[in-house]
Amino acid sequence: MKRISTIIFTALLTAQAFGQDLTTHSDTKHGFRLSHPSDWTIKEAMTEATVFKAVKKFADGQYLMLTVNAQLLDRSDYSMTDFKIEDMVSGIAGGYGEDSMTLRSSGRGQVSGYPSAWLLVDKHHALVKPRVEYTVLVIQGRYLYNISASCSKPLYSQYQNLIKQLGDSFTFTASASNSGGRMSDSGNYRLIVTEPGEKPVPAFLKAFGTTWLKYLIIGILFAGASALWTKLKGKKKTETLNNSVDSDKE
Repeated sequence: MKRISTIIFTALLTAQAFGQDLTTHSDTKHGFRLSHPSDWTIKEAMTEATVFKAVKKFADGQYLMLTVNAQLLDRSDYSMTDFKIEDMVSGIAGGYGEDSMTLRSSGRGQVSGYPSAWLLVDKHHALVKPRVEYTVLVIQGRYLYNISASCSKPLYSQYQNLIKQLGDSFTFTASASNSGGRMSDSGNYRLIVTEPGEKPVPAFLKAFGTTWLKYLIIGILFAGASALWTKLKGKKKTETLNNSVDSDKE
């Protein structure tokens, strides 16, 4: 009887994971479309980088999420074939550190004829709840597209097929100028991918790693200590002056 109940429960979870009513979202500005469950909350143009976000939140705080980042590059002859997988992992990890992300699997493919790469990773740094993320990276023209389908880690076994389906649903609907050129000395370039929803300034600072953050904290603490010392010193000087005035009066 217990085994039958387990089978029924598993079947219900599977039905929930696969029985999603998907709808198509089209972005005419950036020229792409992708699929997402119709009951997810949609947000567009959140920041300069994150142009699309769909989220499904549960009462216990767990979530499913699909985002698209379109990051403007400084030139149009970049190609995903020029980047090694480890460079992509390093770029996505950014200033949080390599130990904040564990690569499960990776591979290469194409999105609408453009070379792409995909990564399946565990993210577990302090600023984000542990999650599993399926990311597709593709460059078209001067834009690096980061299509990220993710979920809270406890949900992955239930929704892993949906996560991959959403990430792979991304396709371009309009052609953009792409010279198809190759970088002359590949391997010397750092791939920087902004986090879903973050602002351009933190993304820029992350490019320098965690060193800037350490110096910033030290600078703030030093400035605070200096201000406190100056205030205490001024207070002591005022008290000394007042005592001197009182003595003269006597």
